[in-house]
Amino acid sequence: MPIQPGFELTKKAILERLTQEEIFEKYLGLEVDDGVFYCNPLRPDKRASCRYYYNAKGVLYFHDWGKYHWDCFAIVQYKFGGLSFTDAIRKIAKDFNLLNSDVNFQQQYVTLRIKERAEVKVAVRHWNDEDLKFWKAGNITVDTLTKFNVHPIKAFWINKEYYRCWQSDPTYCYYFGNGLYKLYFPKRTTARFYQNIDQIGDDLTQGWNNLPETGDILFLTKSYKDVMSMSTFGLISDAVLSETHVIKPEKIELYKQRFKKIYTLFDNDQTGRRLAIRYYRNYGIPYLMFPKSWKKDFFDNVRLFGVDKMQEIINIWKNE
Repeated sequence: MPIQPGFELTKKAILERLTQEEIFEKYLGLEVDDGVFYCNPLRPDKRASCRYYYNAKGVLYFHDWGKYHWDCFAIVQYKFGGLSFTDAIRKIAKDFNLLNSDVNFQQQYVTLRIKERAEVKVAVRHWNDEDLKFWKAGNITVDTLTKFNVHPIKAFWINKEYYRCWQSDPTYCYYFGNGLYKLYFPKRTTARFYQNIDQIGDDLTQGWNNLPETGDILFLTKSYKDVMSMSTFGLISDAVLSETHVIKPEKIELYKQRFKKIYTLFDNDQTGRRLAIRYYRNYGIPYLMFPKSWKKDFFDNVRLFGVDKMQEIINIWKNE
């Protein structure tokens, strides 16, 4: 199995990429809380007498008063039949995907999409300066991200399979309620999204939960980034899940009941033009599109022109 450049199978290398808590929680299935007593899941145990604790050097242990006293590596050695220390480290690296490249994730992505809806869980982290710089380019602040239920994450699980997120490959989670997630990997060139949403069955749109009851103009766009960026300029929008997603007639009718005018604003590339024409033919919805000499979508044009220039452009739209 290929090893990522610079990664050596050592205890130090593992703990630079994982926390002791993450390792314990994966293999014991018990949330780390040093104020709680647990039954030991690795043996028949009806009395909750085991607990986590940290020693003076900050090493986390799971102490079974009946028999055992483990750090996170010893847990793996014991649980899997007395593995050697080296084999335990190798197993942790494999199970946490430290040895897998993006290609492996893409293969998993394709496999999951053809099964029943995947169960997704995420571990949220704090925003950092790099996150804020990325979103600020589109005039999006943390307040806007919070309003639209977007969060940076440090790890995620798909059908209980663990995936670690790296600073070099940041991951953002869009949560739409009812267990429906979309994960966004902005620095990737392929497999940039993962979602457990059935475009046909769910007919979910990215922004529906934040639409006002009524309004003058609704823009149908192609990404959640655009929806959030447009909202900072006072524009109301909703986004399809992908540029092949045609919203059902019943939902289009709801839009028409709530908004006086509807326009599509998809990317100014061939795929976006094709989809815009499809909405016009199916539903009579006229389309707007950025000039070919501009960036293809709203977010990128804010980044190109800046907030003030983009506001001037929007004012021209409103007066036409």
